[in-house]
Amino acid sequence: MKVDLIAGFPGSGKTVWIDRYIRYLKNKGLKVRVIQMDFSPVGVDAAMLEKTGCEIVDLSGVCLRCGGAAKFQSMLIRGAMDGCDRVIVEAPGIYDAGEFFDAMELQEVKACCRAGSMLTVLDPLSGEAFAGGAGYLTFTQIFSAGTLWISKREQAREAQEEQLLEQADGLLKERGFAPVSRERIWRKPLDQLEGKDFEAFLEGGCRFPGYSRERNRLGLEFESRETADLCENREDLEKRVRRLMSDPALGKVLRVKGHMQDLEKNWYEVSGFPGGVRVEPAETGRGICSVVGRQLRGEVLAEAFIPRKSVREKKYV
Repeated sequence: MKVDLIAGFPGSGKTVWIDRYIRYLKNKGLKVRVIQMDFSPVGVDAAMLEKTGCEIVDLSGVCLRCGGAAKFQSMLIRGAMDGCDRVIVEAPGIYDAGEFFDAMELQEVKACCRAGSMLTVLDPLSGEAFAGGAGYLTFTQIFSAGTLWISKREQAREAQEEQLLEQADGLLKERGFAPVSRERIWRKPLDQLEGKDFEAFLEGGCRFPGYSRERNRLGLEFESRETADLCENREDLEKRVRRLMSDPALGKVLRVKGHMQDLEKNWYEVSGFPGGVRVEPAETGRGICSVVGRQLRGEVLAEAFIPRKSVREKKYV
């Protein structure tokens, strides 16, 4: 069984790419499973992929370096035993790709699984992936990926894409490696990806870490907060999330994702990311919305939505 890794900074576009990839694999008649890892302790992306009919296994809030590797390895072995042709691992946005390859080295895993291909999604609308300790994490993802995909091309300017590639080259050069081969880079918008592109990804493979590990810089500056509060309606939710993404008083918010209910008990699927906000009606919801970022101010975030307690007191629901 082959195991693919899809990496990228929070909000870069990993989940939407995986959605297309799953559909491609299933059209080929392959049995596919997704292991969804999340920096947040509550996985909120699973519902976004369940529409594909693919089995989604949640591994949220688990650090592979701190005891979570055994659980991840068991999931891989179970996938092979269940007859999966391919397991897709969606890495958390804050992630050292070396942890994936470390886990693949267990003898029991090597007996039934091998690393397939790795794709790293690069977001030209946000420079956060290259700032501070995030730079090392992004380096690991760029170094090991067989394919790099520049997302959000519909919104980005050519100058932003070129700056993105210069930053990627810089991460490699400062550690003694050659710049990114442009042959590894996809510049197609998501809706233009075709079967031949996914075939190329399957052949793209990956690179096992051949660099010095920097374990003291593994995303310690990042955090996540979860809320089960409410909004007034769809428009109100979009407005509140846009404020979260842009107001420095709240801290540096990198990603907002999950589900939220309004005062009329309607559910919405929400996704806030650099460059935009998407809010769609949902039939059901998991009641959790996750906010990922740097130096988040909990007391301000607590006022970002309508507290359920205050709603009960006012007898809205």
